[in-house]
Amino acid sequence: MTATNVDHFLTNMRKKAKNEGTKLGKRILYTTTFINGRSHRKVLEKMDALSLIKQVNTFLEVEKPEKIKIDLFTDSGEYVDMNVCDVIDNTPQVNQPIPFKGFGEAEINQIVDQRLTERQRLIEHEELKEEVKELTSENEELQNRIEELENKNEELETELESKKEIKYYAGMLGDILESFGIKKETIKKPIAELMGISEKKETPVKQLPAKTTDNSGIVEETPAAPEATKTPEDEERTIIINLIADYLKSTPNNVLAKIFYIFSDIEANNAVADELIEYLKNRKDSSNDNV
Repeated sequence: MTATNVDHFLTNMRKKAKNEGTKLGKRILYTTTFINGRSHRKVLEKMDALSLIKQVNTFLEVEKPEKIKIDLFTDSGEYVDMNVCDVIDNTPQVNQPIPFKGFGEAEINQIVDQRLTERQRLIEHEELKEEVKELTSENEELQNRIEELENKNEELETELESKKEIKYYAGMLGDILESFGIKKETIKKPIAELMGISEKKETPVKQLPAKTTDNSGIVEETPAAPEATKTPEDEERTIIINLIADYLKSTPNNVLAKIFYIFSDIEANNAVADELIEYLKNRKDSSNDNV
């Protein structure tokens, strides 16, 4: 066994001593015995295993034993392990050619394969980077498009709710005015224009052909107009309703909403009209007194 093997043997024994000491939680000691034939001589006894390599090599520089025996113990005397190492190698030395230290074919192939693999990985990495870049760009465009559609949807919903609200109040205002005797057909278009609601164009009424002169001597009576049967009170009511309708056509939307609010209270309780008239009369009298 060569000196290299002796160094390896001593290193292993020191490592084993360290491991056993850690496992047992105790300090490990060693004893070294040099063997020559039948002669056994202890050169180091119960020494700290941490200094095993240095101390044994010091003795080996002076003496050349055939074998080295090392025993390991705990500091309390417990036996741990033992091993023997041959120092002199009796194998006849044969002049052998110095092995080639360069790369063989297998090593070269391995290096080439490794380089090719690394290059392929680099190419794949660059392709993935480009793909991630493209996907990120597409994602940003989709996010912008989604945000644009959401904003547009919110605008449409707001507009729809506004139109629903306007139509609702317009319908209620029509019902209130109808309760005053104004027909919905008469006020539908003006209210729609005031509220900003587009109405469908009415289908034009088909005109009847003009009457021709009848010389037969038969006179057709023209039916009396419905207004002919109205009483003076009905005519006065119609005039008032028309005045209110004309006023509402030229009234701003904000004022129209307030009038609608007043009409709603009167519709719920007719006595509110009397209260308002009384309030306005007192206010007028108060103004006259101040003058």
